[in-house]
Amino acid sequence: MSEHDKTHTATEDARVNLTVTKIKALTCPPASNNKGKQIFLRDTVVTPLAVRCTSKGAKSFIYEGKLNGNSLRLTLGKCDDWQLDAVRAHAREISVMIDWVFWETVTGDSGRS
Repeated sequence: MSEHDKTHTATEDARVNLTVTKIKALTCPPASNNKGKQIFLRDTVVTPLAVRCTSKGAKSFIYEGKLNGNSLRLTLGKCDDWQLDAVRAHAREISVMIDWVFWETVTGDSGRS
């Protein structure tokens, strides 16, 4: 395992070039309370994309962005259910849709003349 593929732990909220190896190595220490704990490993290739890992070991791809100044977090699905290239493409599509909604909101122009 290279230096870049070492295990990421809950002390990090890192931004890295996501790889299958890095996602598999991601761990989150047990929570100290009943609420649970989660950490995020954010992608440098498609910046709204991240992996959320819980203290119970569940790993999901998420999309994080903003719409009209409000934070937006969407769960895209379990990491085991997606290939990395496919989830990156999906996150890009979501960004385009959000940009379109923002454009329509600001300008009132739906582009459907």
